[in-house]
Parts: sequence; structure tokens; C-alpha cells
Amino acid sequence: MTTNPTPLPPEGVTVTQADREAAAAYVLENGNQQQWARFILAGSNDEGPTVQAFARHRIAATSAEIEALRVAWWAQHKEKCIEKAEAKLWFEKAQEWKAALGKCESRAARLKEAVTLTIADASHHLKKYRPHCLDALSQALDQGAEND
Repeated sequence: MTTNPTPLPPEGVTVTQADREAAAAYVLENGNQQQWARFILAGSNDEGPTVQAFARHRIAATSAEIEALRVAWWAQHKEKCIEKAEAKLWFEKAQEWKAALGKCESRAARLKEAVTLTIADASHHLKKYRPHCLDALSQALDQGAEND
């Protein structure tokens, strides 16, 4: 069986050789019109109502089969597709969170270093130039710890 589509007629659908063969068989079974069947098989009546009816039936049946297969496939694979999509979204979100956490950790490390240097500098300055302030600060901290 060869498929020999013809260009789309002005008000019809594209006809294949299978459509012509089905229409010719119909004509032969319903009146034994051999000349008309040969005319149909040659593609000379693609815009005729009999050939167009078989072409439209093929298209409708094919469309319905495709839709049925699509619905059946989706019903069978829906949960897995949803799980994969959710997993991908969670993975992408986790990557974003990991990157944000990395930035926060980096900033926290820099802040800790800056605070450590500031405390060391302040401690050095207090020991060298203001030892009495360091003693007062120490006493205040000790009193605060006792009150807690």
C-alpha cells in the first residue's frame, strides 16, 4: 500500500492512496462500477464526496487515536512526570539556597575576622593607653555575670 498524497483541494482534505483504495472498494461493492473505481484509483476524483468521505474518516480516526494514546500515556506517566518536575524544582531551589548560604557564610567569616581584629586592636589600645578603663570594663562584665 503506497501513500500518494495529493495537494489539498480547495474545499477538501488531503487524500492518500489508501483513501482512494477504500473509496474504490466501496464503489465496487455498492454497484460494481469498475470504470468509476479505476477513475478513483487514478486520483482523478480526489475532490469527490466519496473519496473525501474516506479521507475525512481517516483523519478523524487518526486524530481520535492520537488523542486516545496521548490521554492513556498521560494517565500512565502522570505521577512520574509530576515527581520529576517537583524533584527538578526542589533541586534548583536547593542549589539557590546553597549558593545563598555560601554567600552568608562568606560574609559571616569576613565579619568575624573584622570583629576579631577590632577587639584585638581595642584590647591593645586599652592595655597600652587606658589600663584603668580595661579594669572597669572587666569589673562591669563580672558584675553582669553575677546578676544573671
